[in-house]
Amino acid sequence: MGVERRWWAVAAIALALTVTACSGRGDERAASVVSVAPAETATTVGAVTTLDKGSSTTEAPSTTSAPGTTSTTTPSAPTDEEQIVAVVEAYWQAVAEALDPPDPEYDWTRVATPSSAEARQLAMVENLEANRGIGQVEPGRSFVLAAEVALLAEDRALAFVCIRDNAFAYELDTGEVTETVSVIAIKRTELHRVDDEWRVHLTEPLQNYEPEQEAECESALPSF
Repeated sequence: MGVERRWWAVAAIALALTVTACSGRGDERAASVVSVAPAETATTVGAVTTLDKGSSTTEAPSTTSAPGTTSTTTPSAPTDEEQIVAVVEAYWQAVAEALDPPDPEYDWTRVATPSSAEARQLAMVENLEANRGIGQVEPGRSFVLAAEVALLAEDRALAFVCIRDNAFAYELDTGEVTETVSVIAIKRTELHRVDDEWRVHLTEPLQNYEPEQEAECESALPSF
């Protein structure tokens, strides 16, 4: 508990909201991904997806055709792994948005399960009561450096994610910055499928790295 409270104090956005682990469901969290689905329906994936370190751009596919003919390229539907990485990134972007300043009414339904959303809202209240806001040094920069989807079942998934967090804490009434932190961490992330969409259910910090150790964090993912 002391370590988690410290992360709140130093304003590590990607680490702070793992306060869910204090909700008294620790034993459930540790077993839920493996136990919720029959073993035969689970797929061990294990491929590491490395993301662009900055803003990303997408180029349209080339569709060259002979004169007088029409060529149509239909984009393929994203895989479960791609959807999982996307919603994990969206989740941490939502965390950053909801904490600057803390918003207890923030709508978490697009990125989190109902129980996770409830925990997020309680975390917002805790920050308001502490007169604390949390901002990003580089707003809009991606949080997810790399991700490995380790287990994929029909409606449950387990991913290990390398997260970058460069944040600062400030007092809501004065705007005074009280502390800054720049860390990289591997997160154990449990996801549930809700209405046919992947949503983050629980996150847990596993290992921290120094800001300059991005490569070490990414290369360590297959070992978890």
